[in-house]
Amino acid sequence: SDVAVRADSVTSRWRGTVFLVRELVPHPEYRPENPFFSNIALLKLHTKMKFGKRVSPITLWPRMPHIGNEGFTTGWRADCNQNGKISRRSHLTKPLTTPVMILEPRHCFVINNRTYLTCVSSTTKLSNSGCSEDIGRLLVVRKKLAGFSLLTINQAFSVFNAVGPYIQWIKSVAFTSH
Repeated sequence: SDVAVRADSVTSRWRGTVFLVRELVPHPEYRPENPFFSNIALLKLHTKMKFGKRVSPITLWPRMPHIGNEGFTTGWRADCNQNGKISRRSHLTKPLTTPVMILEPRHCFVINNRTYLTCVSSTTKLSNSGCSEDIGRLLVVRKKLAGFSLLTINQAFSVFNAVGPYIQWIKSVAFTSH
């Protein structure tokens, strides 16, 4: 595999430990033509990741976050250009946590809300919900992983894929050896 994972890093470009991916396992119901449904994959590494001060397992949030729940998103600080894309001048050098609140689905134009999509927005006026191409940020609620980002709308709202509906599949893949 040409895919690698960097862990225990304090910058997005260097340091930390690089792990090569042995296998990428997409959800069996994932279809590229509908990226909102089952848009999840697990990475199996060649070597075991060691847990320490900056790398530790996280509990998965077992259900959908409720409207009004507060949490935060994680990612790398990036500047967006006027089109909401990551700026070429952005250095992505500092980790970023942004406080967010779970909103009604209509704010993210999720009219036909499924049980796996969550709409969030920043709770501070000084920060935003990220750039439109900043995919993969994590949503943490009460110290548990609740979702991962799919898209950002106008740098104001973000749609997250909830982890809860996929826990059984995650367990079935994570705890089988190949």
